[in-house]
Amino acid sequence: MPLLWGWIAEQRKSAKYDRLYKNSISLGLTTETRTSTAALCNFFRAERDVELELHRLLDSPEFAPNRANTARFGFGLRLQCLVLSQIYPLEHFLDLDGEPEVRFGKGRESGKRVKRRLSERRFKKALGLAPERAWSGDNRQGSCKSGSALCRKAFWQWTFCRVEVRRLRPKNEIGELLGAMMDEGKTKKMPIRKLRSAVGAKAAILLFRELATVVCRPDSD
Repeated sequence: MPLLWGWIAEQRKSAKYDRLYKNSISLGLTTETRTSTAALCNFFRAERDVELELHRLLDSPEFAPNRANTARFGFGLRLQCLVLSQIYPLEHFLDLDGEPEVRFGKGRESGKRVKRRLSERRFKKALGLAPERAWSGDNRQGSCKSGSALCRKAFWQWTFCRVEVRRLRPKNEIGELLGAMMDEGKTKKMPIRKLRSAVGAKAAILLFRELATVVCRPDSD
């Protein structure tokens, strides 16, 4: 637990805080404050126990290929777990032959022949990163969010903390591509919320392709 909270709850010792408290002119720490802080310390312990269990589960052999690919994106433990909870096993997003499903059709608005990457679309939707169009008859009413709201928020935070901050970007081609997309969008003064959503959606596509490469063309002896 953090030292300050542990000291207030009388569960950790600190000569520094003892000295500061002794020389302070406050009214002192009440029983209510110490009790509330002790509850917070118990929460920190419970949180640590959960994270240790998540580490144990992610070390299972069946998650090894997935974890290797998610690590290339600089995902932390919690984001890795969130993603895997929504997309494992990846075969659920593939066609009957175990390949990414792609179909050609006619664009509803343009009328032109378009390529629809259905597996990628389902993958993004599961992660909450694929807005759906709302229609009323032949009229488009707008778009709405679908999929995991928790994943969508986590991807937004990851984009904000890892991709937008240049020194924290993954040191590989993924970080370079997403970072360039972010920098170009800012140069063009693209609305920041829209830009972060676009970068997150692009990251989901790249992640799907990385994972599909392992599932569809596993290493052979």
